[in-house]
Amino acid sequence: MKKMDECLDSSVSKQASFANGHQRPHSFVNMWQERHLRDPSNFTRNDVTYMMIPNIGAGADTSTASLNAAVYYLWRNTRVLARLRDELDAWAAAKEPKTGERVISITEAQDLPYLQAVIKESMRMFPGIGNNILRVVPEEGLTIADQFFPAGTVVGINPYVAHANRGVFGLDADDFKPERWLGNRETVTQMDQYFLSLVLRFDFILINPEEEWTVYDDVFMYQENFQVKVRERMTRNAS
Repeated sequence: MKKMDECLDSSVSKQASFANGHQRPHSFVNMWQERHLRDPSNFTRNDVTYMMIPNIGAGADTSTASLNAAVYYLWRNTRVLARLRDELDAWAAAKEPKTGERVISITEAQDLPYLQAVIKESMRMFPGIGNNILRVVPEEGLTIADQFFPAGTVVGINPYVAHANRGVFGLDADDFKPERWLGNRETVTQMDQYFLSLVLRFDFILINPEEEWTVYDDVFMYQENFQVKVRERMTRNAS
């Protein structure tokens, strides 16, 4: 909490420095701080701090883990990477002559089926949360795997277990296979934008390609022994 307060104090100082008419940087912290300044009685300084916690804690760790997983599985599966690159290159070739840029919107990303399949498969193979997802049994009770649970019982399943269910994902559930998602339309996150830019613009060279990474659960899922070198990608159209 002390670190949060220090971050907030820094933001307040920066807000004051923009009073001379210069444009303020766009960030969640500044948005909440401006709301606090407009209506401090209903949106207190503590409210600003509490709003920062899920963004920095939950948002940063889970997004980082998911992006790491996508890079890890892609660069260990060259067939999948090549197919994804073909889709992204085709998108870039169609857009660049019109706009001169390679920034994709969420709407555009949702229309790239293999990109969506890769994202979903990466998050299936490596869910960002390692704790059980808990639910409360309803009034009528519930039978799971021939075991009856009375009303009010708290039950749950770990995402790792759920995502490895061969009855749902097939006998190859242990394999990284984005094709299993093709044809499905699901809500996706802003990770699409960041992920497309990574694969389209950069190459990742695994330092120890033969070694498996190590993962551990500390509420969020973390990775170790995953080191890469990053370089700007030479596109097909580069001279």
